[in-house]
Amino acid sequence: MLTLLALMAQTATLDADPYDAARTCAMASVRANGAETPEFVETARFVFYLMHADRARSEGKTFIRRMEEIVDDRPADMTPTESRAVLPECEKRFAPVTMVRPEQLPRRQVDRDTMCLAVLSQLQFQADLVRRYPKDDWADRIKSTTETINARLSQVKDSPAEAKSQDEFVAYHDRLVRASLDLGEPLAVARACGLKGN
Repeated sequence: MLTLLALMAQTATLDADPYDAARTCAMASVRANGAETPEFVETARFVFYLMHADRARSEGKTFIRRMEEIVDDRPADMTPTESRAVLPECEKRFAPVTMVRPEQLPRRQVDRDTMCLAVLSQLQFQADLVRRYPKDDWADRIKSTTETINARLSQVKDSPAEAKSQDEFVAYHDRLVRASLDLGEPLAVARACGLKGN
């Protein structure tokens, strides 16, 4: 018992470096329940912490590239006990905002829809990974929301002036998806974009 308490006390302290702390929190978020495959809401929180790691150390690279690199640079695996011990500190450090109102999204429609699609694409990937849960239809709901936004965006005649070339569009996309972190966690932003479900 003393050994277990000592271990929990040790793992409840996050690294002072925000990059390493965010990576640890990302790992903990999908290990805490002890299941072989995490629930979607846990993988959505995983994306939130990855985005904080990207913010701490973007290294001048594209958002997608950094997300891939951060996943590959994951810390040593954690037990469910270690994960549950550190999660309260993760929430205290990174303070996830779980409710975003639609009016908080960018005012210009093309910016708003591009931000929404960028966030939804990150969640879609995670939802597809955990789709084995029969009760979990997040993947279908995200796909439906994405299709609705894509259809609306296709009717917009004015493309953003700052995204004329492919490189400029990537920079524009990255600026918006990274800015979404200032509003709240990805799932909260997605709900503001029209995603339904609890």
